[in-house]
Amino acid sequence: MFLSKFRALALAATFAPAFAYAQDSETAYMRLHLASELRFETQNMARLTCYIGADFNPEPHRAMLQAAVADFETTLKALKDGDEGAFLPPEANDRVLTAVRALTEAWPDMAGILAGGTFDQGQVAVVDLESLTLLRFTENLSNRIAVANNEVMQDLPLIMLLTVDMAGRQIMRTEKAAKEACLIGSGINVAQNRQNLQETVTVFTATMEALSSGLPGMIVRPPSLEIEALLKDAMALWEAPKAALTRLYTSGDISAEDRMVIGMGLEAVVAKLSAAAALYQSIELDE
Repeated sequence: MFLSKFRALALAATFAPAFAYAQDSETAYMRLHLASELRFETQNMARLTCYIGADFNPEPHRAMLQAAVADFETTLKALKDGDEGAFLPPEANDRVLTAVRALTEAWPDMAGILAGGTFDQGQVAVVDLESLTLLRFTENLSNRIAVANNEVMQDLPLIMLLTVDMAGRQIMRTEKAAKEACLIGSGINVAQNRQNLQETVTVFTATMEALSSGLPGMIVRPPSLEIEALLKDAMALWEAPKAALTRLYTSGDISAEDRMVIGMGLEAVVAKLSAAAALYQSIELDE
């Protein structure tokens, strides 16, 4: 559904001629985007596993899963060792390195299951649980990257890093919602996943409102008319998939029409959020 969005955004930020910050700030944003990509991929891989297990276009989704696994592993390595081609130096902060190592050590449990390529319901359920464990590790990594860079860079306010990170969390939540919809439709841990989906929809909606209006100390108000318009568009586009997802977690049933609304609607929302996340980086705040 959404492969390698953050890698593209990170590279775009690196080479954008209008970028407002110094090279250190570019590196900070790149690290944050790559951590966001890892967070996104935890739910993307679980969603694809569910699609394969449900025999929904299994061959294309199997190829996408292989690409997602490779992207996860490449990104994880880059956050530790750097990426010369993208001008990303090796990580030097001990707290960030500790978070990278913890994620690296947790990854093989899920990677071993994904390597099989075919999945029964029990394996899909295990992958879902592993994906949530990895999600917690990636969230910790993102938090440590934001704090570490704020400590050494006075020109990059923590609130801006947190805002960009929050936009990244929203993109991950669209994938998490799609995964939970698949799990419910497949009859896997239905009661728990209906509850999980309700929470995902609630948090996504509240966070969209916070991104659109700001949240003191945590999320900056849209700093440009263009960003404000993109977030407004994302809010409007969210209404249709939100309604379909609400019907699903309320009833436990999903129609073919709602499947299409969820898939296409979340794609449209992500496009607007991705564009907004990229634009935040070109804004210079007054402290």
